[in-house]
Amino acid sequence: MASNIGDIMTIVRCSNHKGGNMPDQEIIQEAIAKWLGFHKVPSNYSTQAFLWEAPNGGHSIDIPDFMESLDACFEWIVPRIWKEKFWMQLLGDGIIGWDCRIHHLNSNDNYSIYQHKELPMAICLATKELINKEAEIA
Repeated sequence: MASNIGDIMTIVRCSNHKGGNMPDQEIIQEAIAKWLGFHKVPSNYSTQAFLWEAPNGGHSIDIPDFMESLDACFEWIVPRIWKEKFWMQLLGDGIIGWDCRIHHLNSNDNYSIYQHKELPMAICLATKELINKEAEIA
C-alpha cells in the first residue's frame, strides 16, 4: 500500500498502460454495457429503431455514460465486479491521475490495471481489460 505521494506517483507510472491511441470510446461503452447485462430491444417510437434495456428492466435511448460519470460507474460497474468475485483498488493523487486495479478475491495479483487522468475512464478501461481477459479464458 502506498504510504506517501511519491509511492502513489510510482504506482501510477508503473501502470501497464503503454500510451498510444485511445480505443474508440463508443465500442468500450457498448462492451461494458453488454457485460453488465444491457441489451438492445426494438422500439415502438418512429424516431428510434431500438432502446437499451437495463438489467433492472428500465429502458433508455442511451446507455449510461460510464466513461464520464463516476455515479454510473459506482451504480453499475463496481457492484458487478464485486459479484464476479473481484475487488477494485483506486489510487490517485488528483494531479497525475488515477490508477484502477482489479484483483481476483483469491489472489493478490493484478488481474486488470489501467491508469488515466479521469477516474471514470480509468475504471472503464480496467473493466474493459477484465472483460477481454474473461473472453480469452472462456
